[in-house]
Amino acid sequence: MGSTDPISTVKVNIMGRQYSMSGDLDPVYMEKLAGQVNTKIAELQKIAPNIDSMQASILASLNFVDELEQLRAQMSGEGVDVVEEKTRKLISMLEKGIIGDEMV
Repeated sequence: MGSTDPISTVKVNIMGRQYSMSGDLDPVYMEKLAGQVNTKIAELQKIAPNIDSMQASILASLNFVDELEQLRAQMSGEGVDVVEEKTRKLISMLEKGIIGDEMV
């Protein structure tokens, strides 16, 4: 998706809290990302039930970054560009505060 794509906003539920995500990504894709975050956090809390939600979130983030770095190492130069573009978009969304604004 390029810079001329329309901005979409979706409400997602992560760890029982509702968040609003906006960006030029496909709304279904943004919902899928939120679902993957929920799944990973739930897996970590099952393995280590004494960790709090912040610790689980940080561990999930580290896990996702590790997976990304491993994929980058395996991919050719062409594939890395696609992953880097999506990563840049997500980082931009985080920096703008679009992801994480609680909708209470």
